[in-house]
Amino acid sequence: VSPAMMAEVVALMEHWNKDTRLSATRVMGNMGPEAKDFINSIVARFEDQYWEVQVAAVEAVWKVCGPDSVEHMPAVARLLDSLNADVRLSVFKFVRWCGPMAAAEYLPQIVRRLSDSFSDVRLAATGILPLLGDLAEPHLPVYLDRLKDWSPEVRQACLEGLRKFSQRSVQTHLTALIPLLTDNNEDIRAMVLELVVGMGEALLPHLPTVLELLQAKDDAAR
Repeated sequence: VSPAMMAEVVALMEHWNKDTRLSATRVMGNMGPEAKDFINSIVARFEDQYWEVQVAAVEAVWKVCGPDSVEHMPAVARLLDSLNADVRLSVFKFVRWCGPMAAAEYLPQIVRRLSDSFSDVRLAATGILPLLGDLAEPHLPVYLDRLKDWSPEVRQACLEGLRKFSQRSVQTHLTALIPLLTDNNEDIRAMVLELVVGMGEALLPHLPTVLELLQAKDDAAR
């Protein structure tokens, strides 16, 4: 693609018509590394008034810069405060592309999204936080709130994420896990059982609750 043609596409990213801007942004992304000289014009679309263009710009940055996309993490992270759920979700996709530690500096914003009003965003935040290793440990109490999420997918993701926290930390919060032994989702009940059985002596104070569940009339609880 000639530089002149690229310049024309860049100009279209500022067109008055949102569909034209959207198409031009996607075209720039599909050009891959060839469009790297115009990366600032793509990043400028993060400020577009239409969410579709913003999402396309985030994806385009990754396609153009690849692993070097981490340089644009500060601009992408600001989109976590977007009013649009799809835009917020695109940030988490970008983080996964770049590697979770690229978002370490933005941990407070990620933690806030654990209670996002949209389940897909909560699910994304729940999946990312445990990947931040020791940095995530202080936020375990807030993370465990997702065990009460109405979405079974979020609850399940939270349980999977707990395996990445230190066992010592999880043991101190066993009281949050025990009630899930009666969850209406069979996979979640199985995951909780697997987690608590491995706790050994730490489970002893909770044995009365477990025994009570074993004696319950409800098959799911037993």
